[in-house]
Amino acid sequence: METTPFAKICKVRLDNGEQIPTLDEYLKVAASKPNTRVILEMKSLTDLSRKDESAARIVKALKKYKLLDRKDIFAFSLNACLAFKKLLPNTKIYYLDRVYLRRKSRNLVWQRLIIRQMY
Repeated sequence: METTPFAKICKVRLDNGEQIPTLDEYLKVAASKPNTRVILEMKSLTDLSRKDESAARIVKALKKYKLLDRKDIFAFSLNACLAFKKLLPNTKIYYLDRVYLRRKSRNLVWQRLIIRQMY
């Protein structure tokens, strides 16, 4: 998604026929549902300098919708975890790590996702 133009992403339809929501649309709906926790996962970015900017934009949006007390943040990047921690020092940030295992007999690859609470 990082290199896909926004206009192309807007044309994608989910299995239920809906479009992929923007962060703003997602948070607006979540804010209207007081019993809903917001789960945010920041994907890895190829340009490390953009992680701080992306984290800042996400935190700004969470503040806009008053969702700071109802969020969980996950990232596949340690740099992203650090960027969020600088902005939200009292928040639990979760690092997602993948472990790939090979089964010798059939050369199958198994993937296991490990979630580590970083802070």
